[in-house]
Amino acid sequence: MIALIFLVGIWWMSNVLATLTSKEYLRSVGNDEIDETHFKWVYLSSAQFFIGWLSSSLILMTRKTPIFPENVKHRYFIVAIIANIVGNTATNRSFQATSVSVTQMIKGCEPIFTFFFILLTSRIEGPSLITSLFNIFLICAGTVLFVASEFSISLVGVVAAIISNIAFPLRNVALKKLEESWINPMQQYAALSMCSFLVSMPFSVILIVNNQSIVVHNVNYYLPSSILHFAYNLASVSVLSILTPLNHALLNMAKRIFVILFSIVYFNNYFTFNHALGILIFSLGIFRYTFKKCNYSLRNIMMFFLLLIGLIQFTKYVGKSPSLNKKVATKLSTNSFVQTAWVYDHDVPQEVLDNILSFRNLSSFAYVHVYCGNSHCIDSFQKQSSKMFIVEFLNLKFLFENTPLEDWIRKHPYYKILAGSNYEDHLSYAVTLAILWHSGGMYVSPRYHLTEINQFNVSWIAKDLLSSTYDEILGISFLVPRHPIILKLMDLFVSEYLNEKHLQFPSQQKAQNLLKSMEKEHQENKSIDFINIKFSKLRSELLKPVNHFGCLSFDSRVKSVANANLGDEIQVFPGNQFLPFIDRIIDREEINAMKNQGNISAFFNAWWGDKRLQWPPANNINPLWISMHITHDRNVRQKTKKITSYFRKFSPIGARDQSTKNYFDYLNIPSYFSGCMTLFLFYPLSARTDVIYIVDVPKNMFELIPKHIKQSAVIIHHNLAKDKFNKYTRYSEAFQLIEKYSQAKLIITSRLHCALPALSMSIPVIFFQTPGMPGGDGTKKTPSSRASSYTSMFHTMDTYKYTNIQIKTKLEAFNWTNPPPNPNFRKLKQIRATLWNEIRKNIHYKDAAYKFGVIPVTQTNPNPAEKIIFHFIHTKDQIWNWRSIRSLESIFHHYPDVSIIVHSNYLKDYNFTVFTDIGYDVEVVTYDLDLLKHLSDALHIFKNTLENSKAYFHLKDILKLVILDKYGGIYIESNIILLGKFSIQSNGVIAWVNSDETISAVILSSYKNRDFIKACLNQYLENFDIALTSKSVMFYRRSLANSEELSVRFLDCSSNFTGTSTSIVSNSTIGMILQNVHPIPMNQRNICSYFLNEFCILCSEIY
Repeated sequence: MIALIFLVGIWWMSNVLATLTSKEYLRSVGNDEIDETHFKWVYLSSAQFFIGWLSSSLILMTRKTPIFPENVKHRYFIVAIIANIVGNTATNRSFQATSVSVTQMIKGCEPIFTFFFILLTSRIEGPSLITSLFNIFLICAGTVLFVASEFSISLVGVVAAIISNIAFPLRNVALKKLEESWINPMQQYAALSMCSFLVSMPFSVILIVNNQSIVVHNVNYYLPSSILHFAYNLASVSVLSILTPLNHALLNMAKRIFVILFSIVYFNNYFTFNHALGILIFSLGIFRYTFKKCNYSLRNIMMFFLLLIGLIQFTKYVGKSPSLNKKVATKLSTNSFVQTAWVYDHDVPQEVLDNILSFRNLSSFAYVHVYCGNSHCIDSFQKQSSKMFIVEFLNLKFLFENTPLEDWIRKHPYYKILAGSNYEDHLSYAVTLAILWHSGGMYVSPRYHLTEINQFNVSWIAKDLLSSTYDEILGISFLVPRHPIILKLMDLFVSEYLNEKHLQFPSQQKAQNLLKSMEKEHQENKSIDFINIKFSKLRSELLKPVNHFGCLSFDSRVKSVANANLGDEIQVFPGNQFLPFIDRIIDREEINAMKNQGNISAFFNAWWGDKRLQWPPANNINPLWISMHITHDRNVRQKTKKITSYFRKFSPIGARDQSTKNYFDYLNIPSYFSGCMTLFLFYPLSARTDVIYIVDVPKNMFELIPKHIKQSAVIIHHNLAKDKFNKYTRYSEAFQLIEKYSQAKLIITSRLHCALPALSMSIPVIFFQTPGMPGGDGTKKTPSSRASSYTSMFHTMDTYKYTNIQIKTKLEAFNWTNPPPNPNFRKLKQIRATLWNEIRKNIHYKDAAYKFGVIPVTQTNPNPAEKIIFHFIHTKDQIWNWRSIRSLESIFHHYPDVSIIVHSNYLKDYNFTVFTDIGYDVEVVTYDLDLLKHLSDALHIFKNTLENSKAYFHLKDILKLVILDKYGGIYIESNIILLGKFSIQSNGVIAWVNSDETISAVILSSYKNRDFIKACLNQYLENFDIALTSKSVMFYRRSLANSEELSVRFLDCSSNFTGTSTSIVSNSTIGMILQNVHPIPMNQRNICSYFLNEFCILCSEIY
């Protein structure tokens, strides 16, 4: 019995995985569009037979067993071979033509054919026959209802599934007749697979030669599918050798229910109440059939009932209310009955909101799946009480993945400049294409109002929209997932999209010609229809932008220099990532030319050093002063000094180098080191090349580079002389540089705005720090202040520290074959967190960051440190404020790769998204006093006393120990700024504050399940008194032999003096206590304020 259960488990699981990988392969698209004439189903079948033959033969060889027995009934064996070939190829053909769930539901009728085959050889009369026929009717009725509920039924897929239903039962009956001829099931399967492969292979070869098709489009699915096919068929044959064909077929039916439900979730299949009802009727028929034919014990029958009840609850949940579980609801509802998207930055107008709400009235079973491009849109729909709405924030990076639009959305920082205020309309059209490609179903643009839709059984497009503008063609449409026309429209959209010489939307005429060819195609094979729909169009001004967003240009600057420095344009693109669109181009040196252009939001990260700059900017401009560099030019600094009140209004100001920050500090303007915005630049190309770029390296340094590298590398310059006055040419050339750098193996440069973007994209950089650095402000004796802040983040060749001979030696020793990652990932992460903390304060920038997939950041440390867990505890009586946040920051400052667990029943994960968005690992875990039960009876008594007294300070003291016992790691008080590193000792560590024994530990570390923790718990219980009012109770003894007292110094900023530890072992100060500390005014800065702002992650928060 155990062997049977094990075999059935292997059979079911391998069948599920084989089904999913087969479907992925059969529907995969390389550079080709989907074409039903591809014979991938034939190739896949031959491969499955071959892998089955090869694998089973190897196993037989190890057992010294022949493939064929001495005596075999050839008549039955030939029938089994033919049925096996037909059954497998028909199943794969059905998978290619229709959904997995439809194929499996039709194949669920397999017991019917088994029953009729048995009926031909046995006599069944009376009640048994009538009952069996009734059960068969239920199975068929459920299948028909499920299939009829599909959006578009492929006749080829249905027929192929029915053919496989006939073939497989016939194969099983034939194999059962041959059972006595075989030594074991492995021998049977090997012979069957070998003969099936030899018979089918010639047909595959002929098809390959005649069609010149590519056999393997996606090896990631092709090979696993074949291997898993072998596993589940071998298990299936093994089960058949134990059970009767009928019982085998019944087990197969139960397996199919599991495969159907799993495939619905995995493939985002559309699912309605009719689908759910079909599965229920289907399952009821199987249950009655099983109950009648099999001898189940009472226990097995009860288990089956429980499974059936679970199925009923699942189908009821899916069919009626997919909002209970957000993850499952989102997955199941992606193919909702009505889908729409509001991609725009501005709030959803009430007229549009009412229109989308009316979509639920289009059908009694309609779900409305709304993709929102901003937070207000999410809030507007979540306020609706109807359960028929699924609301999802738009993630373009995910939505466009594995489509031709994937590369298009990568270029959004550049295309926004070219498209201007039209960009959101273009984006809306691209989103429509992507939704229909992945999910299929019905899509209605929010700009159209419909009253009724009655046609859902064939793909169609609203006929009246064919003559409308390009972006409205699919505004009302109903298409199956991955319909060929969607792929054609995506290809056309991408190929025809904007460039600097073609500033208009892609060719309307080409789109209309494509649709006319579709009409002709419809007349030939009915793949798509064009129907008349009654609709009205909302006012076009409802979709027009309400806000204005701008980016900097440098037209005035290039007129006064010989060459345009493309580093200026490169700096523009990081900010563009966070803009919904760009409809204003702001000349950096003539800012006030925009004073009558409406309210404009823009990133002002730039080099500010031209004497012509117009400060302060006009009042209608809302700049984010971030990543600024103020030159030492006397004229520029005088202009800056005159408008200190203006900068204080926008403070704190983000300086991209220490020199600029020092100047703002001198002017008493709150500022912080923000780093350069180019460290937030992403261009996610997965395909790296072996190209090494040498970019503007001084001649004397160029000579030090190994000869073989100079000969193979590509030399690039950032200066542009030709066509430098055309801003769009400069933007185009700059963005092309970014694309090149994103694919590089290594970059060698002395250009900051080459090195920093490469660093951001994880490209190794060799940086030359020289007096002759382009754009630098360094001298022969003093390094450039612009570069000094970043040299620790590159493989820096610093001529101020090393001689030319030393640099040449370093370069010769460099690993040119596999360049090592850039160092100091900690600082990169910190700069990004600081930048994001300021950017996210503008809701438009924040929404755009999530929408375009800039956030969350997915890069990880290429050289991660050992994983450590830090613990904070937040109880009811505590206030989680800036002190606690800064304490948490100090840990990430020293340990960027650690995990921090905040144990709290009041805080939530969203309180820490500013950290997790950048890749820091912080999690909120609720605590439960029941954790104390397993430690000791005394602690259980303590728990009851504690709950009655509501003494939360006692709770915190004891939770320290309980948490470390469970997780291990380091506990730290949330009012401690960590000033240095220390490690967990094998026997535990206690850090004290001062010399008397009335103060509990503020830092406690231990591995989990240590005797040290148990000893501390016992000490606590011995000294526990609920009447004590002190929030820090003495429960540690210095006499504990199994712990180490960490000798430390703590800076007490409440009274501005230092305290020492109990016993002097070292003099290092590792912490600062923030007890009743308030932010310190700039003119009263001291050592405490220095530490408060030195060990930061969100460094724009100045205390």
